[in-house]
Amino acid sequence: MNTIIEETLKENLEKGSVTMITLTQEPDGRYSITVCLSWSSEEYQLVTTKKKQPKYWSSLDRLVRHFNRHYDGLLPIITLNLKGAIYE
Repeated sequence: MNTIIEETLKENLEKGSVTMITLTQEPDGRYSITVCLSWSSEEYQLVTTKKKQPKYWSSLDRLVRHFNRHYDGLLPIITLNLKGAIYE
């Protein structure tokens, strides 16, 4: 899967290039983020800047706080995938 770092994600949000964000609950209960960009047919997983490893949150509350702190007013439609059940 392709990857994207926070800085690039924010730039694409500001440009209006992010068409969808998916929050996925991993088997261990943590949450990860994938995004779709208007200029690509592929999905991009949010990774850490330094190690380029997938970025995870231990709870949905922490993830929402992160969104509110860093992306307030920039978010498109968000899809939530909870262990195979998808909510929009």
